[in-house]
Amino acid sequence: MKIFMFSADLYCGPCGEGIRSTIDVSNLEYPDKSEWHYNDSNTWPIEYDSGAGASDSPDHCGNHECGLFLELPLTEDGIRYVKETARTEQRLWANGPPVIGHTCQPSCNRSTERCAACISKSVNEIIQQWADFYQIKV
Repeated sequence: MKIFMFSADLYCGPCGEGIRSTIDVSNLEYPDKSEWHYNDSNTWPIEYDSGAGASDSPDHCGNHECGLFLELPLTEDGIRYVKETARTEQRLWANGPPVIGHTCQPSCNRSTERCAACISKSVNEIIQQWADFYQIKV
């Protein structure tokens, strides 16, 4: 998967390319007029080497409208974080949605302005995606 690093965040390929398309490089000024700005992630989305290191938690695309799980390696602390988070979610979901007495209303369209139970369910699905990807048994 192509991943970009830009302005202290990570982005999936399509979002990183989208950011690149919005930057007017003619306005970027540097004293020596070199092209070093193409290697500066604060100025230009650069491709991220996913083998460059591991994270202490799962990474998702920095575009919050996208949020794609980036499937990057985890440290031992990251594995522990996923295990603990999954166990917590299991306890919360043991008897159904963690919002007591809540029934999802037909007006909840599960894509915008979701109700609390749907938000909790989507969080649970994300954590399950982490556990599946990292092959973590809970």
